[in-house]
Amino acid sequence: MLRAIAIGCAYMSASALGIVLNCRAVWSIISKGKLSQIFSALYILYLQPLIADIVFELIYLCYLSPSIIIQKYSFQDVLIANPVGWYVSTTIDALQSYCWSVNSLSQVSLALNSMKKIRVFIPGTLSDERVRRMRIPVHYLDNSSDNSFEFIVTVLHRTTFFSMNRAIFFSVIQHLLALAITAAVHFILPCCSIAFSYEDYGYREVAKPGVPNYVFAYVSMPVKVGCATIPLVIYCMILISARTYAKQFKQQSPEWRRRRKKELRLDQACHKMIEEFVYSLRLEHRIGSKPMLRFAAQFASIALVYTFSSFSFNLLMVISRSESDWVKGIPVILGLLNSTSNGVVYLVNENRKGAASTNAYSSSDMDHESNLLRIKKRILTMVAWLRVFAKARQLPALVDGWAPLARSSEVSDERC
Repeated sequence: MLRAIAIGCAYMSASALGIVLNCRAVWSIISKGKLSQIFSALYILYLQPLIADIVFELIYLCYLSPSIIIQKYSFQDVLIANPVGWYVSTTIDALQSYCWSVNSLSQVSLALNSMKKIRVFIPGTLSDERVRRMRIPVHYLDNSSDNSFEFIVTVLHRTTFFSMNRAIFFSVIQHLLALAITAAVHFILPCCSIAFSYEDYGYREVAKPGVPNYVFAYVSMPVKVGCATIPLVIYCMILISARTYAKQFKQQSPEWRRRRKKELRLDQACHKMIEEFVYSLRLEHRIGSKPMLRFAAQFASIALVYTFSSFSFNLLMVISRSESDWVKGIPVILGLLNSTSNGVVYLVNENRKGAASTNAYSSSDMDHESNLLRIKKRILTMVAWLRVFAKARQLPALVDGWAPLARSSEVSDERC
């Protein structure tokens, strides 16, 4: 009896803490108008796991935790008598599976947000050798006989694919997939659904004798492996990329830059300056220095917590057969921690910078708006400077992360 009270109180405390933190994160996003800003798509995606986590923890706070405590005093197998009790338990189990599926799919969608690009059109008469020497990723648009071409340089690692409408669309798809997974686990496949057990304070599979475990083979394990592997791979790539660019940036000392500029001919200085300027912008943002590494580490830790909580149920099903029944409650604690991790990281970054924002790497985009505006201003300054050297009919304004400067055919013959 004392064990049931202790475990019920532990579940209740963990779920209550998670609800408070997640509600604070949701309120911060809504009250500060994040859904109406330029990066509203990221916040729309981020709200999905937060709301699902709140519902998941409310079930523990309002029903499961009190049931564990009260049931020990009621001297009956179920808290609510059948047949109503069966419908209540089935609904609770299905709703928890749905919330968990939303959280799992959100791990992937938020990790994919790290693939971001802003591109800049630059006119140039740069040779392939010079482009390779600067190691700038370019995409040729127009080649001519005089080796003049227009190319695109990746400045800021950001993509406009996740617009507001697309974020809403993918959020709807995400919920539909979560519903499909829940229906397959609990209602469609003949074996084996997952239910909460008041006897061992955790989850168990409702197996049917002689029926293969289709849920584990075709639904549960593939979803767990995919949702755990994809985010970890992306975050590891971010960490490796950041360290690689940092090392590359350190190798190019100011003395090297000054010596390199002296070697340039006067007629190449204009294009070379643009080339080095764009390259330095790209390095400056992609390195991100400590903030980038900090965010990647934070959201990689979230992915690790999700991985442990996802696979702990299957591991402890085998390990705990010879142990006490309360050991099966460990996956519940890990699940509640996983449901709180997104809110914790969001609030920590909000307090660190004074404003919560959604990061590309899994959830919080710290400093991204300020960096984007600063880089846009610097690019516009370069555009104004180019007006002296280019006879373009029209230099369009910077819109939606694209800065068309001039076509190669419109570049003046004047030298820098």
